[in-house]
Amino acid sequence: MDHFSKKDMLKITGKWLVIFGTIMIIFCAYQYRLGSMYTSRMISLVGSLEHQTDVETAIFGEFQEEDYQSGLQSIRDAGLEKTGEDNLYQTIISYGRNWYVVMTVMLCLTGMAYDCYRCRKNAVRAEKYAEQIREEERTRLQEEKDYVIKEREKMGAYMENIAHQLKTPTAGMMLGLEYLQDMEADEQRQRRLGQCINQLERMSDMTASLLRLAQIDSGKIWMKKKKENLSELLNESVDAVEPLRAAKSIDFQQEIPEETMLSCDAFWIREAFKNLLKNATEHTPENGQIRMTLDVSNGQYDIRIYNSGAEITMDQREEIFDRFYQTDGDKKDSFGIGLHLSREIFRMHQGTVRVLESDETGTTFQILLPIFTAKDAGSNLTEL
Repeated sequence: MDHFSKKDMLKITGKWLVIFGTIMIIFCAYQYRLGSMYTSRMISLVGSLEHQTDVETAIFGEFQEEDYQSGLQSIRDAGLEKTGEDNLYQTIISYGRNWYVVMTVMLCLTGMAYDCYRCRKNAVRAEKYAEQIREEERTRLQEEKDYVIKEREKMGAYMENIAHQLKTPTAGMMLGLEYLQDMEADEQRQRRLGQCINQLERMSDMTASLLRLAQIDSGKIWMKKKKENLSELLNESVDAVEPLRAAKSIDFQQEIPEETMLSCDAFWIREAFKNLLKNATEHTPENGQIRMTLDVSNGQYDIRIYNSGAEITMDQREEIFDRFYQTDGDKKDSFGIGLHLSREIFRMHQGTVRVLESDETGTTFQILLPIFTAKDAGSNLTEL
């Protein structure tokens, strides 16, 4: 794995090319200056020898124009003319040039290698620090996840315990009131007892819903899937809410094949569809209409449940699946649990549920369930 990028390598290379070029420019300028000076000295030395001048004075003394001109004349007399001066100049400036270039190149390459090493070391250090930060973040997120799961399981256990505690006395009170109603001759008292029974039935339904939701939240159950006839499960869910539809004279229509096989947990799938049909019935006005269809599309079962009640707004299409959510049109005895519970059940069957846009007045729920056959797995579920 590269610890620094191509951009960093280009940056380092460019830096040392600039340094190399700068050094060579300075060297060449200095060398040309020295070459010019020593060429003049050498020509003056030739001229001084013509005048029998002291050699030390010619080399280390002040520049004498007379000696310089005499030297030039000697070069011309030798037949070299201007070429002799140029050759002398080129010879002087060539001394040590190759070695200087080689040493400069080695210096720049050494500096480039050191910069690459330092950049790589810094990149490795930065990568280790970033990995440490990521590890700390992963640890923190895992701790938060574990805490949330633990709290959710704890809350689910509390809800399950409360629901169990409520279920037993509610059932006992229901039996006692039904016995009293059968024994009571006074019509008014019978009516009052009937109202009490209805309220207890409502409490019993709410307790059962809370217990089922608590079981799913606590993670104590999972779907025990086997091959089931989805059409039969849908018909059983329809029959479960028939009394509610009959009380409101709702026209119910369905287009469901006789046999559609699905790998699922029959109890929980019935529960999910029963909640959706109950919700549709509650939001459909008297003499309204409910329609349910089942089709196959893209390897999925496409179930749609339409009701002629009020249309759900765009903002509410996701919120209605939140637990305990209630719209303005919900009845006071609505729990706000059913839709959330249905969504969780479908999710545990790798399915989805959503509200569709519709051209007609009303609301349409779409449920998509994958068509596949899975091996039986899971623990036994207690039907409530």
